[in-house]
Amino acid sequence: MTAPIPAEWAPHRAMWVGWPSHAEYWFEPFEQAQDEVEGLVRALAGPGREQVRLMVGAPELAEGVRARFADLANVEVVPGVFGDVWLRDTGPLFRAGSKTAAAFRFNGWGEKYVMPGDETVAEQIGLHSGAALSWNEFIMEGGSLDHDGEGTVLTTRQCLLNPNRNP
Repeated sequence: MTAPIPAEWAPHRAMWVGWPSHAEYWFEPFEQAQDEVEGLVRALAGPGREQVRLMVGAPELAEGVRARFADLANVEVVPGVFGDVWLRDTGPLFRAGSKTAAAFRFNGWGEKYVMPGDETVAEQIGLHSGAALSWNEFIMEGGSLDHDGEGTVLTTRQCLLNPNRNP
């Protein structure tokens, strides 16, 4: 039997966060976006005591981001390839008490925002985490599911059964 995906609020090993890495994708000032994500990471890793894995999508930014968080022992900077920072939608869903994760095809929110690398985020996170991925052929965003850890999953037809995702 496959281990369930834990509830959103359940304890977990690490929180994956995407670092704003491409100024051309932001409709607001790029530095402001980085400052806001820094505030989130500091709240998670500091008072929240989360282990944060901070994926940086531009190799030339990695050292500067490491220096920015050098005072926090539980922030790990992970070089990666992605366009959008919303890793909740592009990454895998980890199973409870296991080193496995469910991965799905991603098509840029129904081809609305297709950005290079977003379709490979689940694989990158799986490799870095040492998690075996079980690939599912249907298209979806991880954030389109709400799960309670007991096997109940809530979603909408618009997210999963839309013609620009799955017929």
